[in-house]
Amino acid sequence: MSQTDGQQSVSRCTNCGFEAASDGDDWENVESPSLGRMTSCPDCGSTNVTLRR
Repeated sequence: MSQTDGQQSVSRCTNCGFEAASDGDDWENVESPSLGRMTSCPDCGSTNVTLRR
């Protein structure tokens, strides 16, 4: 789904509260053999990240 009216999705780390644009370069990625590529928090390394629109 595309964002309208200039709205941008924001992702939030549920472990430490870090927030940044979902499609920005602030987030890191990790590879899991069983799960594939996952977003990880650059501050604490957690992969427990939620998306807020």
